[in-house]
Order: sequence, then C-alpha cells, then structure tokens
Amino acid sequence: MKSYPIVQNPISSQTFKLAKDTLQIAAGALFLSLASQVTIPLSPVPLTMQTFAVMVLALTLGSVKGTLAVVAYLIETMIGLPVLANAASSPLAIVGLRGGYLFGFIAQCYLAGSLFEKASSKVISYTTLLVSLLMISALQMFLGTLWLSSFIGLNQALMAGFVPFIPGEFLKCVFVLGLFKKKTV
Repeated sequence: MKSYPIVQNPISSQTFKLAKDTLQIAAGALFLSLASQVTIPLSPVPLTMQTFAVMVLALTLGSVKGTLAVVAYLIETMIGLPVLANAASSPLAIVGLRGGYLFGFIAQCYLAGSLFEKASSKVISYTTLLVSLLMISALQMFLGTLWLSSFIGLNQALMAGFVPFIPGEFLKCVFVLGLFKKKTV
C-alpha cells in the first residue's frame, strides 16, 4: 500500500479568520446600505431601516465586528458610494443635517453589541433588555438630534428628528429582541 505525504494547509487559521472577519464586516456594511433603501421620506431626516440593521449587526457580529461594519458603511458614504437612503451619494452627508445620526450608529452598534454579548452569558430579563436597547436607540437619536439642532434649532430638531422616530424605534427594538431570543434558545 502506497502512503502519501500529509499536505499542510497553506492558509493558516489566522489568515482564514482574518478573511472570514473581513467578509462578515463587508457583508454587514452591504446589509446596512440595503436597509437604508427601505425608507419613508420625512423631512429633514427620512425614516429608514438603518437603526434596525445596526442592531441586527450588533446581535449577529458583536460589538467589535458590528461596529467595524458601521464604520465601513460610513467610509463608503464618505467616498461617494450610493449607500444612503434612496441610493443617494453624498460624501458630505457626514457633516450635513444627518451626520449626527450616522455617527450615532457607531455608538448604537457598539453598545447594543456589548449588551447582547453580556446578555448571552447571563440571565437578563426581557424588560431589562428592552429598556436597555431603547436607551441605546434614544442615545443614537439624541446624537442625531443634537447635531441637527445646530442647523435648525433644538425645538425644531426634537419635533422633526426625534419625536416621529420613537414608535418605530420601539418596534425595531422589540423585533430585534425577538431575534435575540431565537438566537439564544
């Protein structure tokens, strides 16, 4: 019987992990750009599924890779790719009316990812998770509203950039928590 030499895998496990992580981050950025296309036009900030996508990225990729996917999305925005709502291409969106909401995605993803990572190893009540996720979403909206207020004033920013989004954020948080429960069961 003839024996064959064992061939070493030329791709190290570290290289494979880096490639896998990079693909997950790129797919996350693509998912976020697709979610931005689901839009209800409001002025001055449209209602999109971006915050839902950010929370799903936090849930599925975790705090670090999810946040890197959001940063990749923001880089795509800054280089002019059509990844914003309605396939808009606006490299200056980061410093425009919606810039605070876009940067708020970073905080939202990292904090929600950290919450899900902790919750998966501990028993945390549904109510505590929901309130925590709502507070994280409120922080993201507050950052956006604060930024927007420098353009249109605080009262108008609250009425146009915060209040109309509360019911949708609540529903998005409830749905994401449903996905979290299915993931942990």
